[in-house]
Amino acid sequence: MYTLLLDSLAKHVSLTEQEINLLTSYLIPKTLKKKEYLLREGEIHHKATFVNQGCFIMYSLDKNGKAHVAQIAVEGWWVGDIYSFFTLKPSDYFVEAVEKSEVLQMNKEELEELYIKIPKMERYFRILVQNAYISYRNRVVSSMSTPAVERYLQFLKTYPGLEQRIPLYTIASYLGVRPEFLSRLRKKLAKGSIS
Repeated sequence: MYTLLLDSLAKHVSLTEQEINLLTSYLIPKTLKKKEYLLREGEIHHKATFVNQGCFIMYSLDKNGKAHVAQIAVEGWWVGDIYSFFTLKPSDYFVEAVEKSEVLQMNKEELEELYIKIPKMERYFRILVQNAYISYRNRVVSSMSTPAVERYLQFLKTYPGLEQRIPLYTIASYLGVRPEFLSRLRKKLAKGSIS
């Protein structure tokens, strides 16, 4: 149950057996059905959430009800509104399971306790937040300056196989293109007319 999380941790910090036992004692597993919400707009994101199995999208709705996908999280990723989590302010986002999913969670107070009991956990989360910021910044810059074809190819590289798991319109929203455009692009790529 904890293998994926422990692998993620091992990329950045080395925990002792005792520290692993303490960490896992804080984690609560949760299963979500397809289309079930982990977070709704207006709620405060209280739980650090690791995706053990499945896929989530984090999105906001504009005044016309159109979804704008800000994050896609698959196995081995953390998901949630980091701003709401750290500020304890209501979220502007929905976090929804795209398929049946399993997560590991702990609340903010428990995470703060872990930072004290296992200082390496603070380092781990600092690295994750730094990486998330860098990824977000690169995505913003890419959306302004990189052609849609390149953005889609980068998406395929970042999320191998995910295009089979989530709807086309979700990918289009994440990339900032219309679904019709993405559909035509995929057909051209399948025919090999774009490389």
